[in-house]
Amino acid sequence: MATLAEADASVAMVYLMHLLGAATIAAARLQAVTPILQEISEGRHLSTLAFSEAGSRSHFWAPTSRAHRNDNGVRISANKSWVTSAGHAHSYVVSSLAPEATGPTDSTLYLLPAQTRGLSVAGPWDGLGLRANASAPHHAG
Repeated sequence: MATLAEADASVAMVYLMHLLGAATIAAARLQAVTPILQEISEGRHLSTLAFSEAGSRSHFWAPTSRAHRNDNGVRISANKSWVTSAGHAHSYVVSSLAPEATGPTDSTLYLLPAQTRGLSVAGPWDGLGLRANASAPHHAG
């Protein structure tokens, strides 16, 4: 990763976040993710993590996002500070408080396909450096 970052830090960030997303998806060991893992292995699927939130003070283990159970499963309400590859990834691994959360660290992860209704890039990112990694705020809800 260091060698890749020396050549292009933004490419290294996109690749790193993709690897972390792919590893998290694989760790789920669910049959439902098998087609996604196949697409990843064929280079046809880009994933990323969506953890950072302004309200959590960068404590990814204590998200302010919330999952709510409904008749269709779960609805995520989230405002992520920045997400690498926002608007370009095929899926997002999103952290959220679990529907049954009783404490601030009762969190879980959800895999949201890019076409999920209510999922959107919430604004531009104009941070110092790494501008080509398409990091931007992200909204789900």
